[in-house]
Amino acid sequence: MRLLLVEDEKRMAQALCELLRLEKYEVDHYDDGINGLAAIESNIYDIAILDVMLPGMNGFEIAQKARKRSIVTPILMLTAKAELDDKVTGLDSGADDYLTKPFMTKELLARLRALGRRTLSATDGVLSYGDIKLETGTLALSCAASGESVRLSEKEYRILEYLIANKGQILTREQLAVKIWGFDSDSEYNNVEVYMSFTRKKLSFVKAKTEIKAVRGVGYELRMMFKKSRRKIVASIMSVLVLLWIGTLAVIYTASYLEMAEQNRGMLREHAERFILDQPSDMPPPEIPGPNIEKPHFSDIPPASAQPL
Repeated sequence: MRLLLVEDEKRMAQALCELLRLEKYEVDHYDDGINGLAAIESNIYDIAILDVMLPGMNGFEIAQKARKRSIVTPILMLTAKAELDDKVTGLDSGADDYLTKPFMTKELLARLRALGRRTLSATDGVLSYGDIKLETGTLALSCAASGESVRLSEKEYRILEYLIANKGQILTREQLAVKIWGFDSDSEYNNVEVYMSFTRKKLSFVKAKTEIKAVRGVGYELRMMFKKSRRKIVASIMSVLVLLWIGTLAVIYTASYLEMAEQNRGMLREHAERFILDQPSDMPPPEIPGPNIEKPHFSDIPPASAQPL
């Protein structure tokens, strides 16, 4: 989870950054209101921690401007002012929670966990999507269907956490790079692809049906494999229906052809019978021509007395 800390007291800011990083938060720190507003407007942070008294622009103004620009990042106000009116002003300006200095670190961490649950819809420190579960404390990835689990690296965890928090949306490489590595990082986009490949292998290892789908030329999104299988099933059904339609047409055409041929044979048979019946009964049968054999004449045969003995 990436946090934004806007605090002008250097010792306080340094102590908070160290504490939060020990709790496995990614923290970006700014010490003035102008840069703090620009940072929160980038919309890459899960929670913003704002001090009220800041140079350039106070925390109330940052919260008001962020809300007017439709930034929904949860905001926790830190201030030395404990009056009720100050708390009401902070909450009315758009803050989600208010913490008065000095405070106990346990209380700060508890409030951050509460705000984090609102952002990520985590239950008992577990993020879930589809058939996978992500444990925020141990960085463990598990699959409910297979029962397999595996430990993730910090970057792999951040990738899945960010994808689950934005489920149903396509995240660009630029968004992932800034979210996971921050503005000040010199990481290149191929780092995103490398760690995305590692994360996919972990999903495959636990035999999850949840997958990270690359959208060509856009970015990545988290989805369930059964959607892809459903599309394949629909395509297969459509193919079968087309084949059945073609087969039905072939049967109809064949039946029509056979019926027409039978009708033609019946007509020919009827014409033949009419022709035979129309012939007169006393007509001599037709002569059948035979071989052309010349009959001998009796004058050519010599008498028997003339034949030699």
